[in-house]
Amino acid sequence: MEFPQALKTPRLLLTRLDPGDFEDFLGTSGAHDAQALHTDEAAMRFRAHVEHWQRHGFGWWAVRDPQTRRFVGCGGLESATIDGRRSTMVSCDAWDRAYAGELVRIAVAQGFVGLDVQEILAAPSASDAVSRVLERAGFTRAEGPQAAYRLTAQAWCASTGPRGRAASRAFQAA
Repeated sequence: MEFPQALKTPRLLLTRLDPGDFEDFLGTSGAHDAQALHTDEAAMRFRAHVEHWQRHGFGWWAVRDPQTRRFVGCGGLESATIDGRRSTMVSCDAWDRAYAGELVRIAVAQGFVGLDVQEILAAPSASDAVSRVLERAGFTRAEGPQAAYRLTAQAWCASTGPRGRAASRAFQAA
């Protein structure tokens, strides 16, 4: 099974982040000066997310309202080096928005089922919103200087059982 480039739920439309999402991405990051786009940190982050899909076959999705197609943010999984080893991390651009929990649950399910990873990490944050989203998705606090949250495939399967694997396959292709 592959990591899906597009998924649809009743509340979210997730599509592979691509160059067509550039203006929407910059709008959520606060960068609006057209002359600064090529040097702006947000523009460089955007390009990195697009290139991540090309290199790894998975990455961040653009998140849209399925009825209106309005861009509401982005997030997903990304490959990273944590504590000296290759890891898969979940992240999104706005943890305090209503879609963050659903996005994290979808990304985690696709990581464990579609990518067959054994562990997903999340970066540390002082935000209570981030902690709540991650803990509701099954993450626990992790040891180490860079990884604050951790969820293993074994723990995810134990908490979701066959229902979780079936649900991860049930998201509609967009």
